[in-house]
Amino acid sequence: MNRREFESELVSIIVTNNLDLHSALPCDPGPRAKIKSRKYLGPDYSTREKIKEKGWSMVQSGVEHLKLVGFGLIAYSHFYRSQERAQNSNRNHPSFSEFITHWFYSDPGFFDKEARSKLMRLYAKPDKLKIKPGKSYWGLAA
Repeated sequence: MNRREFESELVSIIVTNNLDLHSALPCDPGPRAKIKSRKYLGPDYSTREKIKEKGWSMVQSGVEHLKLVGFGLIAYSHFYRSQERAQNSNRNHPSFSEFITHWFYSDPGFFDKEARSKLMRLYAKPDKLKIKPGKSYWGLAA
């Protein structure tokens, strides 16, 4: 599996499970106006948690490929959270492909040996991390 195939599989899982959009806007115009005033309209907190839960269930399956995909889904939940913070603060945010590279190398000990090895083959270590060790927000590394 190459990087493109890996990321395509992640997107396919997210989209086919309807986890790629902000949940329905509330009927009350007050909260709706608050949500619409934000720049970020991607998956909200509850949807990101569903992505992460799906990822953890795959990691716990014990099947190597599913574990790798599960870690990728966890990365996507962190990516969306980081993207929300950046966009709502008028900061730039990278694509998922760039984000996962920095996210992975900010805490490679988070992954089991097999997943770590596969991710290292898919993503080269960046010269300078843009995510603090053990964290998951973009652009906050010293």
